[in-house]
Amino acid sequence: MARKILDEHPVSLPQVEAMLKERKKDSELIYEQKKTMQYAKEFAKVNEKKAEELMTELEAAKIEKKVAVKVTDVMPKNKSELRILFEKHHSPTEAEIKTVLETVKKYGKD
Repeated sequence: MARKILDEHPVSLPQVEAMLKERKKDSELIYEQKKTMQYAKEFAKVNEKKAEELMTELEAAKIEKKVAVKVTDVMPKNKSELRILFEKHHSPTEAEIKTVLETVKKYGKD
């Protein structure tokens, strides 16, 4: 039975992990879900709470949600890494770069 997509929006790796943990409570995960959860656990740079706070702060600074999710997943440490994340959206201003890097630095420490 095919499933119908009801909603589509970008989510960070910590959010993916949390969603799959929740789904695992109800039923056994299929192979792809298990692999996705393993990947999310391995590569998430922050926990779900910090990821949500970081994305909220970035969006409040007028950073597009798609970019905020990418930033949360990658946690760029410098301008070069950050520019790559903005590449398909727009060229970030120096003010945007500074804001994002300062915000990431604040949330990057566990």
